[in-house]
Amino acid sequence: MASTWTSCLPMALLLPLLFLLLSVHLPYFARAARLTHDNQARLDRFVRQVMHCGDIQALSVSLVGDGGVVYERGYDDTRYLPPGLKRRGIGKDTVFCLGGSTQAFTSVLLATLLDTQENHTMDSPVHQITGSTYHLPGHFRTQRINLKDILGMRTGLSNMDIVAVAKGMDRYRLMQNLRFAPEVRQFRDETVYNEVLFSLAEDAARALGGETWYQLMRQHIFTPLGMSNAGFVHTDAQDSSRVAPPYLKFRGNHHPVPWDAYKGQEVVAAATSVCASASDMSKWMHFILSGGKTLNNQQLVREKAIQSTFTPVQTRANDLNPRTSGFTQPTTQVSYTRESNALGWIKGQYRGYSFMSQDGSLPGYESLSTILPSRQVGAFTAFTGQAGASAYAAKVLVNMFALDLLLHGEPWIEIEDVCDVMSKMTELTQEADSSATSHYPRPGYAGREDELIRPIEDYEGTYRNYAFGDVVVSRNESGKLRLQYGEFGSYILHPSMQNDTFIMQATQGPLWYSTHVEEFRQKGPFLAIFSNHHNDPSQRVETVTIPHFARDMDPEFSKNPTPPRQQDVDHLCDSAPSLAPAVGLISAVLAVLILLC
Repeated sequence: MASTWTSCLPMALLLPLLFLLLSVHLPYFARAARLTHDNQARLDRFVRQVMHCGDIQALSVSLVGDGGVVYERGYDDTRYLPPGLKRRGIGKDTVFCLGGSTQAFTSVLLATLLDTQENHTMDSPVHQITGSTYHLPGHFRTQRINLKDILGMRTGLSNMDIVAVAKGMDRYRLMQNLRFAPEVRQFRDETVYNEVLFSLAEDAARALGGETWYQLMRQHIFTPLGMSNAGFVHTDAQDSSRVAPPYLKFRGNHHPVPWDAYKGQEVVAAATSVCASASDMSKWMHFILSGGKTLNNQQLVREKAIQSTFTPVQTRANDLNPRTSGFTQPTTQVSYTRESNALGWIKGQYRGYSFMSQDGSLPGYESLSTILPSRQVGAFTAFTGQAGASAYAAKVLVNMFALDLLLHGEPWIEIEDVCDVMSKMTELTQEADSSATSHYPRPGYAGREDELIRPIEDYEGTYRNYAFGDVVVSRNESGKLRLQYGEFGSYILHPSMQNDTFIMQATQGPLWYSTHVEEFRQKGPFLAIFSNHHNDPSQRVETVTIPHFARDMDPEFSKNPTPPRQQDVDHLCDSAPSLAPAVGLISAVLAVLILLC
């Protein structure tokens, strides 16, 4: 017995030494804890450097770990803030609008409502949940589309971006027009970003909860979690003194985004409209990481319901686009990958740990949250004043640095290298963005209407697209062509050096930024390309194509549109199994039976 104890003694002595070595050389295995004062100071310096490099004027950060709130703070550069907000400053209760990060909230809300249901799940066809009939392209898609398809971005339908931006139609008409939505990929075949179909998810929430999506969000999420600053961009933000005012950059200066620019988000509210502060987001991330508990340890939602939203349903393209697949070496020393779509979340990897994240963009706002369930840590940042590739690089960098501190690791990036690393990340994202834009050339300005190849009145008229609605082209009081789309889309058309192609310039109004700010100017000018089916200058104009109205296709509007035939709208193809082999077999069997008879 003594010899056995003696033989175990070396191992007993080695175990503490082994743990000591792991804690020194493998810090990422350590349990997360609160930030030291030194690390708080490092985070402050890092965030301010990101703001400087990215020309960001207001930023918010919150971190959770070790079962509670680790850090909450707001930052501001007073050069850009109006006098009233300068005095108050940006703090942990300052509200930023989240854009697409709203999708995770909607997913968890639906999971919460479904958790009390016996008859419906995320796999149930939406029309069975709502009791309403929705018509989408393809009979199979119409009958089978479920909440997983919508939350996981695998419907295959175009997002029709301009509809929510310019408020091209109200929500009722959008629901009617979804039958004509352009099909850019096969159903459940590839990721296609789509916010407009969250209108169906909003209807499903109403059917399950008996209240509007807004009421349900407050009742089941905001109020019980104590998210006292949270609201919605098109209803609450403009009336709140706590909201960080949105800005965009134009010709080197920051200009405020008018609140009317967000009215169209009502059409896709369940996908884009939540606004929240750093303190709100701490409570939200803790709720998710704790499996449905509040900060007071009250079990608000079953852990099973929260976990169900983490289920991957669609892989993301590995197309070297950082927005799609994240950043990898050598662009960044440590990879932050985005591999698949879960339900309202994007699943990825950071330092070997699986994470759930969601990011969003609205004009003047950016946000990103990243949570590591296995390590029980999460980081959130939101800011105003920057957009495009630089903004995407900035929010990913802040999340990565914060996660390193929470994991007790040494951050891979030095503060003095922030601008250089951000520049490389921005450049890579810009290259991917420009390669994904329209294939149409970028013509220069011609400048004179009297040099057009056809009379200017030939371009005037109403052009229709059955999915997008109507575009009206007319002349203003100065004799220039003006294009109007929806409630807010008003553009002057300037002749270009290419025949029948005009450069669109937004007039002063809610969407002034859409053709002015640096983010959009980098993508090239908005174009309106007129044509007729014969490409004959002697024939009157019949169509206008506006490439920038959708990210995944170039919508064409026609003066004499042909209504799609019903069999084209409800064709039985999509991704459904082909019936042709079965039909052929049945026909062959019948032929043999007839011969035998």
